[in-house]
Amino acid sequence: MRQQNLTYTTHHEGVYMIKFGKKRSILAALTGFVLVAATAALAAWILTASNTTWVTKAGTLNNVTFSAAAFPTSGTLLPGGTNGLSAAVNNPNSTPVTIRSTTGMSTVNGAVLPAGCSPSNFSVQTAAFVGVSIPPGASTVNIPGAISMDSAAPTECQGVNVEVNLNSLTYGVGS
Repeated sequence: MRQQNLTYTTHHEGVYMIKFGKKRSILAALTGFVLVAATAALAAWILTASNTTWVTKAGTLNNVTFSAAAFPTSGTLLPGGTNGLSAAVNNPNSTPVTIRSTTGMSTVNGAVLPAGCSPSNFSVQTAAFVGVSIPPGASTVNIPGAISMDSAAPTECQGVNVEVNLNSLTYGVGS
């Protein structure tokens, strides 16, 4: 058995300290360094392992279809007045979509108007469509304030059902 040469020295207030030789001091410093490095590596691995990236595939929205519906019963379109439009809508998506903007010219279908009543007697308020939410599935969507009639509209425009052609709607999920 090998005998170790340790020197004990007295420090103030009666505390004893062990004094190592130069080789043991270097070995102790190296051991401490390795322990610190290993702890840092483990901590970095744990942080990396707990800070993972989650991945999902973004879907696409299916086209929403619109078709004519009965004129809203909430009011009557009179010369100089404004009323809503209704459309039968099919939203095949699993979530509501919101109309974000309208682009292009929206027109009144003159083919369904009687003689003497012109599409120019009506104007479509496309801004009324923005912000309208369309629920999933088939439904009827009412858009208040979407159409107005000119105050000088002829009597031939009385009692007509007005059909509006929207060239383009942009819609998306959320507001």
